[in-house]
Amino acid sequence: MSGRLRTLVSAWLMIDFFAESRRTGEPGSSLTTTVFGQSFLGLILAAVFLPEQAGAATGYLTANLSLSTLMVGIGLLGNPVRAKRELADELLVQTAPLPPYTLAMARAAHGAFYIALVTTGMAIPPAILAYWACSGDPLATLRYLAVAPIVAGCMVGALSVFTRFVHLIAGPARAQLLGGTLKMMLLGGGFAGFAVCLPHLGKTVAALPVPSSSVLAWPPYWAARIVADPLHASGFALALGGLALLLLALGTALDRMRRRRTARRRRVRDPLARLDHWLAGEGPLLGITRFVATMLYRSPGFRGRVLPLFGMPAAMVVLSLWDLEAGHARALLLGMTLQFPAIFLPFLVGFLPRTDHERAQWVFDTAPAQDLAPYRTASLIALTSHVLVPVHLVAMLALLAIAFASRSMPALWFAVSLPVFSLGLGVLVAELCLTSLDAKPFTRGGEDQETMALGGLTTITIVLALAGGAFSMVAQHPAGLLGAATLVTIALARIRIGRNRAQPITGPSSSP
Repeated sequence: MSGRLRTLVSAWLMIDFFAESRRTGEPGSSLTTTVFGQSFLGLILAAVFLPEQAGAATGYLTANLSLSTLMVGIGLLGNPVRAKRELADELLVQTAPLPPYTLAMARAAHGAFYIALVTTGMAIPPAILAYWACSGDPLATLRYLAVAPIVAGCMVGALSVFTRFVHLIAGPARAQLLGGTLKMMLLGGGFAGFAVCLPHLGKTVAALPVPSSSVLAWPPYWAARIVADPLHASGFALALGGLALLLLALGTALDRMRRRRTARRRRVRDPLARLDHWLAGEGPLLGITRFVATMLYRSPGFRGRVLPLFGMPAAMVVLSLWDLEAGHARALLLGMTLQFPAIFLPFLVGFLPRTDHERAQWVFDTAPAQDLAPYRTASLIALTSHVLVPVHLVAMLALLAIAFASRSMPALWFAVSLPVFSLGLGVLVAELCLTSLDAKPFTRGGEDQETMALGGLTTITIVLALAGGAFSMVAQHPAGLLGAATLVTIALARIRIGRNRAQPITGPSSSP
């Protein structure tokens, strides 16, 4: 076994055996008690149903192999910790320089060792008693110990292949839900099967109260035939070996598909992230922009403060769209209400430094010393891409739907030019408001600093409302679209100028 393969397998086995004990601080592993408990259960079943006469081995061995196989399969399913383990393993191997065949061999070796260890505990008692059931054949014990892990591995492999396929098709949540459902079905089906078939252990397959085809398709029956009569069970041996190889190939293929899909998903960015990348470029400015953009949506305190402020603008937009036949009055009201996102930008900027976590400043403490210029530029880009663009895009789609319904060319010009104009004006207002930003975004904790400089808010409101109303008068003509495009070009130029001025790295950090 190569060094990388041995390291990966030993790491997985160490987590399997001692992860829980290391997490709780205990000196040993709970796996020992689990193996002995399962072995005691196997001993009880093997002793109770041992046939009175030697030679009636097939049914007896099938029952014991079915018990160990079902116990291993049930232990695999419906375990939320296993789902987290698989995710952690996926992140581990994604960054490891391992070829696909090495990873497949590592998974196979780890699974084989783990299943063999768990299954052997249950297999030892019936394997010893198989000597009596098989008319004193000493090799029956060895054959039982050899085939029991193989059958259990086939059960685990089949369940893993099925759940991985569902994971690829429907996602991890549904795969975990399916695992719990299969666990319930195995428990119920196993109990019912034992209750029906145990009284008929000494009879032939045709005499069982279940269809013969279901028994012949049950891998523990194949293994029992191999243990009881290996000379006449070559077909069952080939079927069992072929099933194991098929499941191994399917598991390797699904694992490779999952890795490719994960890598492809990580390469694909959402449209807003692409817009951030286009506006901020590469380097530290993009990192700050992504941080601010993420916190805009994820900070509970910011959402709690800011979202209520948009209730009034939303109501005004609905009222302006209520009467679709109001002509110039409706256009004037729409022109004014679409400026509400820009009007409320001073509030967003005022709440921008606040954080829900004390001492969040440590995020930037280890960075080189920086002035506020890159943070203001990054905040401008984040507000543009994650606030202004989505809001005005929704407004444009609503106005376009109305324009297509009315089949009016002026309405179409209006639906495009007014949101574009409002977007450009909002970017310029955001740049103006961010000049008062005196702290890095989402780094200032404590309610004692809840002060905002909102001077000139009334003036900004009046100016923006007048600008929106005035532009609505020309927005129904091509000249309006030209003016809106010019304003957006100016706004993008201002972002580019701020990006060029932002010099994130200026020297060693002087932060405490």
